[in-house]
Amino acid sequence: MQTTFYPMRLVEQGALQLIQAQDMPAGTVRYLEETLAIKQIGCRDTITVRAPDATEAAFFKLADDGRIAVFEIFQTGFDERGRPMRLTVSVYPTDRNQFAINVGQVPDEVAEPRSITEAGVPPAETAELGGSG
Repeated sequence: MQTTFYPMRLVEQGALQLIQAQDMPAGTVRYLEETLAIKQIGCRDTITVRAPDATEAAFFKLADDGRIAVFEIFQTGFDERGRPMRLTVSVYPTDRNQFAINVGQVPDEVAEPRSITEAGVPPAETAELGGSG
């Protein structure tokens, strides 16, 4: 499940398609660049794990007792001036999703590991990556 929010100032500046319920095949980031010359230069993701609400449990066909949590990702995109230009909220069930986060240049031929140990991280370091909390 995914919802994206945009500052009203973008609509006021002429990005009128943002308030219409329609698909943008090229994507909204490209639309904003073409329409307003606003370029997204970075983004920040905040990831939390929580129990699903009733709508999410029904959508993902999860048991309504909360035993399967969901990931909730808040991704804020920033323009060249450092201003937020979008907030995308995505929800995924934890029982069937895994995320690989690449930072910098990662070769295309790198195989996607299914676990930390397959990625070559020794078990002693695995505990440190998981945190203590």
